[in-house]
Amino acid sequence: MNELLVVIDMQNDFVTGVLGSEAACAIMPYVEQKIQWHREEKRGPMVFTLDTHGADFPGTLEGQRLPVAHCEKGSEGWRLCPEVAEWAGEGFVFEKSTFGSASLVAALAAEHAKHPISSITLIGLCTDICVISNAMLLRAYLPNVPICVDALCCAGSSRESHEAALAAMRPCLIDTVFETERLLLRPWHAPDAAALYKYASNPNVGPIAGWPEHQSLENSQSVIQTVLSAPENYAITLKETGEPIGSIGLMTREGVHTAAIGDNETEVGYWIGEPYWGQGLATEAVGALLRHSFLGKGFAAVWSGYYDGNDRSRRVQEKCGFEPHHTEHNKDCPLLGERRTEHFTMLKREEWLLGQR
Repeated sequence: MNELLVVIDMQNDFVTGVLGSEAACAIMPYVEQKIQWHREEKRGPMVFTLDTHGADFPGTLEGQRLPVAHCEKGSEGWRLCPEVAEWAGEGFVFEKSTFGSASLVAALAAEHAKHPISSITLIGLCTDICVISNAMLLRAYLPNVPICVDALCCAGSSRESHEAALAAMRPCLIDTVFETERLLLRPWHAPDAAALYKYASNPNVGPIAGWPEHQSLENSQSVIQTVLSAPENYAITLKETGEPIGSIGLMTREGVHTAAIGDNETEVGYWIGEPYWGQGLATEAVGALLRHSFLGKGFAAVWSGYYDGNDRSRRVQEKCGFEPHHTEHNKDCPLLGERRTEHFTMLKREEWLLGQR
């Protein structure tokens, strides 16, 4: 296994120092956990970058546009945060005087020529400046290596710029992912059709959630292309095998949804293949998207719902902190041409934050 973890600029000045932010502080537990998982599972090398400036900084373009002295080499603000610094000795460290690191890209390209890199994951600060700069450089020099950014382990200079950067990277085949203890949530890809059909063709899975079971491999291929390719739809994959076993996604009032979504709200929908029922995997996946919804996207509330009789989905929502909101009877279920009773639940941001303490 030669999976690289690239930790971008997790330095004191960007977390608690002169350019620090609440968002940067909030990702620290997830960054620590990501590094620990990478080490424990022996996935491959770790790389750390250090934004590094000297006395000439005021005369640089960055210094003129952002006249805030930061990350001066040797200063406390330049050093990696204590939670990350303890692991830097096990990896490779690259100092860089600007947003992207040419030496980092050259070193990884040389490494790939000798020992092919299976994947690269970037985390750190800031999503819209140094994370995207290095991700784009890596994509240019390593066009056939899968590259992703773990959104739970990144923060931008603002919430809006964080989201804009993630969106800008996706067309360049840099995936947004979310890692949990047992799962990796990632975009659906065309080769996933066989796995999707394997689980979505089960009549016990789709109809109870409001959609028909898949009738053929071609049906699953079409769903990936037309439905699951939409923004904020993710395959629920097992880290152990990499196989997609379900799906999860966020819906807004501008798109397909069943709840009465208000401004700055979203709805989460999900399903898991029957062999994996009762293992807490759907709860784990929903928990990751709740963090993304409240911390990354800044939604004020997340809705969910379940049709009458879908007790498994109800229990997932209860475990994640959703509260009953209202019930709608004789509600249209358009994909099945039926009318059903649907129960709606909601979780507000402030309630979720209280539960995280």
